[in-house]
Amino acid sequence: SEENEFIELMNISDQAIQLTGVSFSTGIQYTFEGNATLDPMARTVLNPSDYTGQLDNGGENITLLDADGNIIESFRYNDKSPWPEAPDGNGPSLVRIAPEHRLDPELASSWRPSVQDNGNPGSSDASSFEGQGQEAIFSYALKESPFKNPKFYQITQLKDSTDFVFIASIEPNLSADDVAYSIEFSSDLKQWTEGIFLGNIHSESSGSTLSWQSKSPVTDQNPQQFARVKITIR
Repeated sequence: SEENEFIELMNISDQAIQLTGVSFSTGIQYTFEGNATLDPMARTVLNPSDYTGQLDNGGENITLLDADGNIIESFRYNDKSPWPEAPDGNGPSLVRIAPEHRLDPELASSWRPSVQDNGNPGSSDASSFEGQGQEAIFSYALKESPFKNPKFYQITQLKDSTDFVFIASIEPNLSADDVAYSIEFSSDLKQWTEGIFLGNIHSESSGSTLSWQSKSPVTDQNPQQFARVKITIR
């Protein structure tokens, strides 16, 4: 909703930056004035009372320009899969994953819902892995083991096709920005291929679910499909 709307900028460099003259030209309209600066790893938050326009809950283009009119960042966000569906005006905010790693803002996989409704303006809800070993990584990165929950595996017929594909899903720890996820598929347990990322889908029953689809259809000649979860600490 507009009353809870905000947009946040973060300085991910190791030195203070000058914001004077920096402006949003699409999405909202706002220009930093005075002697505005932003310290290293600090954040600044703009609320609706600060800028002109309103962020579209359904998605739109956002463009940030420097004082000379050069593009600092420009991308289009969305609220349809593969983008997170929960940040749609009355719940979580849309959070850039691990901003210091400069993930591509055009990719849905670079964004997630905030852990709590209304987000964390001016701060972060991200956690960090401090354990050791594979078991600790899986316990930290996932809400539960996908291998113990059959609802995370399904065979689905493709739209306008006679082909069926294997879809596998996980429930991630939303705050684990230091984790990169993927699911790989194989028909022989020898050759593995990363699946097609379907998105971050939210439902009240299952929370936030990341899903991937196998690239190879399930056929009489290729009846077996195996999946494995790949988790990497950034």
